[in-house]
Amino acid sequence: MSKYAFRLVLIFCIVFILTGVVVINNGMPQFVKDESNFNIEYSISPLNFKVETTNYSIDMNGNLISNIGKKSSQIMTSSVKEIEYVVNKITDSMFKMFDGIKSIVGH
Repeated sequence: MSKYAFRLVLIFCIVFILTGVVVINNGMPQFVKDESNFNIEYSISPLNFKVETTNYSIDMNGNLISNIGKKSSQIMTSSVKEIEYVVNKITDSMFKMFDGIKSIVGH
């Protein structure tokens, strides 16, 4: 068996097992989920996927994509502003240097 086929089968098995865990955990009665330290809830119609442990909770719902888009836009905007600031600083210092050289040379 080639490495590619082995990896493909391994990924398929992992996805199959994780899907089974999610489906079984989601189908458990609510009173069992309330007493459990690990809980998974999902629904397709209003997109919602929630994983809860004793200390943490991860909630991925329909707003996740728009939130990622907003945060990416904010990061991009701040990065562009920072790059513009640095480039302007470098450009200004180069102009000052060339003006100094020009005054020394006397042209």
